[in-house]
Parts: sequence; structure tokens; C-alpha cells
Amino acid sequence: MEVLGVDISAKKVVSRCDLERVCSGLNMFRIVTLNPEILLHAHHDGLYQRTIENAQAYTIDGVGLAFVLSFFKKEKVKRYSGAELLLDALALLHKKKGSVFFILPDDSLSSSQSVQEVVTFLYPDITVNVITVRVSRSGARVYSVDDVERVCREMKRCMPDMIFCTFGAPHQDFFLAEISKTMVDWDCIAVGVGGAVDFLTGKLRRAPLFMQKIGLEWFWRFILEPKRWRRMWRAVIVFPYKILISQK
Repeated sequence: MEVLGVDISAKKVVSRCDLERVCSGLNMFRIVTLNPEILLHAHHDGLYQRTIENAQAYTIDGVGLAFVLSFFKKEKVKRYSGAELLLDALALLHKKKGSVFFILPDDSLSSSQSVQEVVTFLYPDITVNVITVRVSRSGARVYSVDDVERVCREMKRCMPDMIFCTFGAPHQDFFLAEISKTMVDWDCIAVGVGGAVDFLTGKLRRAPLFMQKIGLEWFWRFILEPKRWRRMWRAVIVFPYKILISQK
């Protein structure tokens, strides 16, 4: 199925019940948490579109995207947010006594120490590793080649079962695609989860459950972070408009 020119294979869509199955796969398994903003960006960026389409799996992180796939594409999918995936993955790792590797930007709301402490406290059977990368929010390349090599060296030392990058889209997806070129013969899950880690550490409060269920989590984020209004506009107004135009 195609959304704004991006080919989203239904076979690649991962739900909560699929997580344990994909965690037993081979080689680096990269998951992209799709939402309207990501698809809008990919619609105008061929490199990002290819980066998304080359991922091994997707989750549908965005009520607007879930509606589009159900109404226009006749695909029955449920939203599975990055925040939910993160918690489910950590619970699975805890059960298996596995290891996790967090890659944080240097301007992260949650510090590397807070991530280390919170995850260790909540999931004591997980081996936790955290690294910080300097991320420039301007320019075509937001991280250095040296940082990619440094992260790869550290991951080879730790050999984690799961990797979570929190740069935000599209930077986290580019970064994970870059390191996947080096870690080709190593079994792990790699996911960009953006600000989901801030819910885990308590730096941000997630929307009440009833708002999540009725698809108004975006409005809650807008209340907490009004500076995100441009992102909300694109997700809530621009994305549906583009979809309607594309159906004509």
C-alpha cells in the first residue's frame, strides 16, 4: 500500500502481538515508527523515503495514519505508539535478561544518567547502556562520522539485544540506517522512539488514557509543548489535506 508516494508493505507492519516474534529474527532488524509527520517529510525527501522503505518493519504511530490506512486503503491496523513499543520491548528484555542500548542526543530532555537509573530501577534484570551523541539541528548532516564510528565501537563492546535512538525523526532513522551498515551480522532490534524515553523518565507526562483512546494525544502534547504547533499543524491539517488531494 502506498501513502503519499511511500510504499508501506502491509506485511511489514508490526503490532504488539508481533514484537516477540520479530525479536527472535536474524541480523539488525530496524523498525520505523510511522506517523503523518514522517510521511510528509518522506514525501519531499527521496533519501528519507528510501530509508523508510528499506526498514525491516513499521509500527503505525499516529491515529491519523491508522485512520487513513483503514478508511482509504482498507487495511485493518491498530495504532502502536513508540511509547508503547518501548515499554513492551523493555518488559520482554527484562523477561529474557537481555541488554539495551540507548542513543541520546546531547540536547535530550532526559539525561543519560536518568535513563540509566530509571530503566535499571524498573527493569533490574536488563543490562543498560547509554551513549550521548552531539546532534546539530541545522544543516543536512546532523551528526558526525566520528560519532557513528564511536557508537558502533561501543555497541560491539556491549552487544545489546535492542537499540533505541531518541534523536527524533528523521535524524534517528538516518542514524540507525547508518549504523546498520556496520552491524550487518549481529542480531538485534533497532528503533527510533523520539521523545518516548521522556515519558519513561518522567520528564514528560503522557496523555491520560481516555485521550489516547479517542485520538487526542497530539492535543495533550500541544498543551504541554505549545512550541510544537508547526508539527501539530502538519500532522492534523496538512496530512489529511494531502491525503484527500491524492485520492482525486
